[in-house]
Amino acid sequence: MSEAFKTSDRVRELNRLAVRRYATRRAERLGIKRAFPRSPAPTVAEKILARSIPEPNTGCWLWDGALTGSGYGTITIDGRTIGAHRASFGAFRGEIPDGLQLDHICRVTSCVNPAHLEPVTNRENQVRGVGFVARNARATHCPRGHEYTEANTRRHRGRRFCRACHREECREYHSANRAELNRRRRQRREARHGF
Repeated sequence: MSEAFKTSDRVRELNRLAVRRYATRRAERLGIKRAFPRSPAPTVAEKILARSIPEPNTGCWLWDGALTGSGYGTITIDGRTIGAHRASFGAFRGEIPDGLQLDHICRVTSCVNPAHLEPVTNRENQVRGVGFVARNARATHCPRGHEYTEANTRRHRGRRFCRACHREECREYHSANRAELNRRRRQRREARHGF
């Protein structure tokens, strides 16, 4: 396209906007409601469909707008920036229930397809993921190879501990420090009984 043609298109657009602005101001002075009625604002669903690209192999709707550092899409609605996947779920499937967050079933963070989003608890979302919590939740054996069974597992503050490993660690500690432990026992006995 030639530069002159681009310029003439730009001039034509500016003239159109100037005429519209003049007509709007004149209508306001005369007390007329609007010279040019505004077109209705696009709905959230229309915005999402306009900014997403359907991926035919997986069925994902890949967000073409702004992304966060972790790859989630963002969209501005009524002056607030929110996650595009949250806006998509709200527009197509309704509100996200209280206490739940959205999990990408497809594992693609930039996907805004509401069929690929499921409201789950924070714990469920972490366990389904690929992070530290998920790896530990899927573990069936301790680092030394003992199986996590009810009899062999002690739970404390949400963590699992292997009883067999604990027994081995205690045995190793006591055998390595037997003389020191016996000396402490003697001191306690002497302090209690006075001999």
